[in-house]
Amino acid sequence: MFDVRVSRIPDDDDTLDVASEVKVTINGEPLILDTSMFKHSPTGFNYGYGGSGPAQLAGQLMYEFLRQYLSSEYSNGQILTLAKLLYQDFKWSYIASKDQLGAFTLDEQLFLEFLRTHAPQLLEGGALLE
Repeated sequence: MFDVRVSRIPDDDDTLDVASEVKVTINGEPLILDTSMFKHSPTGFNYGYGGSGPAQLAGQLMYEFLRQYLSSEYSNGQILTLAKLLYQDFKWSYIASKDQLGAFTLDEQLFLEFLRTHAPQLLEGGALLE
């Protein structure tokens, strides 16, 4: 199972705008900003446009999905390399296009469909990194 939920947290005055903090969970657990792998946005995740916050979100989500899906076949370093090859296309396909004020979910089937179109070798058991 890979269930991603993304939403904005209302500000102290209970308003919601594009500067509001973004909350991301995977299978109910918070996704913590980690700029050691993807160094796009030290201030946090974002969505609804093509900038650094959406790139950070897309990169970390792609890495987490691939790590869960491929950990028995690839090392963490290889998984990070794969994530870096795929995350920008993922950002433009599924993160940048979201409503900036809306909440959304991404599920395992969406990630698998993305891999079918962008890296079918991963789903066919082929060696993508040699």
